[in-house]
Amino acid sequence: MSLQSGAGKFSTWWRSVNDFPRLQALAGRHQLTAYDVAYLDLAKRLSLPLATLDGDLGKAAIAERIELPGQ
Repeated sequence: MSLQSGAGKFSTWWRSVNDFPRLQALAGRHQLTAYDVAYLDLAKRLSLPLATLDGDLGKAAIAERIELPGQ
């Protein structure tokens, strides 16, 4: 997937306040900050790889079956 085609999907990420329970559960499951869980959720929902050097975020990505470039 090209960066441009992936960027086009970004506008569909945030849907409503109804997303908060899902995000809160994801954050709690992996002990992540809201900032980190936003990236994790975005990658998961849009089926995009997640590039990170953060160990906890990387472990969460693996647990959620999100591709990590270079691995």
